[in-house]
Amino acid sequence: MKDYKEISKKSFNEDAEKLNLEESSEENKFFMKRESYDIVQEEVKKENFDDFLDIGCGIGNSIELLLKEFPESHFIGLDIAEKMIELAKKKKLSPEHTEFIIGDAENLPFDGHSPHQSFDVVICKETFHHFPHPEKFFTEVYRVLKPNGRFIIFDFATTEISRWIKNNITNSFSSHGICHHYNIQEVTDLYKNFNFEILRAENVTDDRMIVSGRKIIKEQTK
Repeated sequence: MKDYKEISKKSFNEDAEKLNLEESSEENKFFMKRESYDIVQEEVKKENFDDFLDIGCGIGNSIELLLKEFPESHFIGLDIAEKMIELAKKKKLSPEHTEFIIGDAENLPFDGHSPHQSFDVVICKETFHHFPHPEKFFTEVYRVLKPNGRFIIFDFATTEISRWIKNNITNSFSSHGICHHYNIQEVTDLYKNFNFEILRAENVTDDRMIVSGRKIIKEQTK
């Protein structure tokens, strides 16, 4: 079986080696479409938050943007690719309010209750399709979210025909560690299965979708 995590890490490390933050223009710095950042930022701003987690943070662009508007909040960026984290740290963002760490989205290194170990908002932007065990990922996100916390996924969207071709043919040859291309129904089903209230679920561009949900506390059985 393919080791999707190792393939993804290798691919993103190679991407990081191509980036020079000192020489990059603002346009190149946001190498994934800048408009996608704006969509996610607006969704994040719907929530009052003190603690924020970006899973698959890359070089920390989302945190850099949010920090300008929320300088007193605490931000953590997590990525499996160590070279992406190296670049994020080179930005020298506020050390009191930001952390960038290497980690696995399916095994989050947070206890879920200590200060800065649980979160009001968790985002996963353009990364979810790389995770080989989505149920494990959702379990981990639910665990580290505070009660009523918001969880936002922003990911690829495509036609059903194209999605079938990718999932059944081309993903097998991907050198980027792509596991599965989702449609909105698949993602919202995961949210509901893991006790999230759906707040938003829609295609927002020709090739991107956003799903946002709120953690609902599971009722204790007697």
